[in-house]
Amino acid sequence: MLLSGKAKKGRKSRRPKFKYPLVWIMWDDASVDNSWVDPEHLQIDATPNVTTGFLIKETDNHVVVVSTYSNEFWVNAVVQIPKGMITARGVI
Repeated sequence: MLLSGKAKKGRKSRRPKFKYPLVWIMWDDASVDNSWVDPEHLQIDATPNVTTGFLIKETDNHVVVVSTYSNEFWVNAVVQIPKGMITARGVI
């Protein structure tokens, strides 16, 4: 089932209730620079990202967010983020 719960008869629901929580995750990604660099002048910059989607799985080490789910068995655009890279998160 894509949605859970129903609006009471005669009342419009402001937002549907989804099977999975809709979340935002802020995280710092790894990066690679393949050019030759003098270590004394190496610049280290954060690579911040924001991912939004449905939180379908969480383990001790990772969260898994998808952009789309069509039923209880199919998901699309799966993003697996190591928890050590997460800087902030919340429910939408």
